[in-house]
Amino acid sequence: MPISLRQRVAVSEQIDGAPGKLWQAVPLTVLVFLGIGIASHAHRSLSQHMLGHVVLMSLVAPLAAAWMLRAGETLPLRRPHLGLVTGLQILALWLLHAPSVMHAVMISGAVRVAASTGLFAVAALFWLAVFNRGRGDQWLALAALLVTGKLFCLLAALLVFAPRPLYSLICYGGVSGADALAAQQFAGLVMVVICPVTYVATGLFMASRLLSDLSGFGSSQDLRT
Repeated sequence: MPISLRQRVAVSEQIDGAPGKLWQAVPLTVLVFLGIGIASHAHRSLSQHMLGHVVLMSLVAPLAAAWMLRAGETLPLRRPHLGLVTGLQILALWLLHAPSVMHAVMISGAVRVAASTGLFAVAALFWLAVFNRGRGDQWLALAALLVTGKLFCLLAALLVFAPRPLYSLICYGGVSGADALAAQQFAGLVMVVICPVTYVATGLFMASRLLSDLSGFGSSQDLRT
């Protein structure tokens, strides 16, 4: 079957634009590898480990999601299901901080890399679903942000107020007893201070946009009447 001139031009444009699209993917690739590398190497203490996860989920993942949305046609991604990715992110967060899983993560570099990669993947999908909402359903993204932020705070509070160390000795950098409990409490404070800020700030921004839209809609209705 002969190829039309228009099809030839389209194929030629795709081939000519391929190098540019590859160069556009370089910043995202560097950002992802940098974030996963930081999270994977932050294992000398529990607070370092938590800080690595905070950086990965609250800084690298939203930046990567924002870049993917700006890339437009370069990355033909469909909008993830918000409820599904919200549940997956919360499940991944709590599962990775279970005592047995935490022990495996702290003693094995391969497990750390796999855990950091998986955590980044679900976090990036979550932020992609949050950012890629229409004006009419931003309240769903706001609800997902509030639920996620609350469960982050709940995990942090568990670390802060637990009466004893929850993890094995290696997770505390070799210290035990009161020093291990203090290290655990500090790790919880790192989470409760830094991590929810991203979710709260994004939620406040979306809430202000929703209120602005409602105010503009009310004003237009008054003008019509």
